[in-house]
Amino acid sequence: MAELNRRWSVPDYPPTPVSAEEIAEAERNLSFSFPATYRDSVLATGLPRLTTELWEDIEAAGLDLPHLCDFLTPQETVSTTRDYRDAGMPANLVGFASDSGGNLFVFRSDTADDAVWMFDHDFLTVKSVAPSFEAWLKVYGDVPQRAA
Repeated sequence: MAELNRRWSVPDYPPTPVSAEEIAEAERNLSFSFPATYRDSVLATGLPRLTTELWEDIEAAGLDLPHLCDFLTPQETVSTTRDYRDAGMPANLVGFASDSGGNLFVFRSDTADDAVWMFDHDFLTVKSVAPSFEAWLKVYGDVPQRAA
């Protein structure tokens, strides 16, 4: 998460800090335990506030990646996950970030791994995005930056 923050955060807006208590409260509300890789990254670095230059550079590099937009705070994770479940998202999914189209990056609550999935709210489909949270972060952290 540190590399993503360093390369793609809006310079005037530091990452949003998150406390262990906020994560624990979200976990209680969702009856879900976040993967340790996610929890450790968020506690150490905070939640990035990403620049749209990431989207532009994804397109410039011809990468087939969703436009990573926002990381959800623990409170937003609870409310957004509940809202999306009410709208048809499977109950075993917990959102933690969104793309520019309003789809959610999610973890599955019925597995012990930290694989990242995407829930498409238009088609009510779920697809695998990365085998782990760290691999998912690396994909976005490694997007080539265009020369300034």
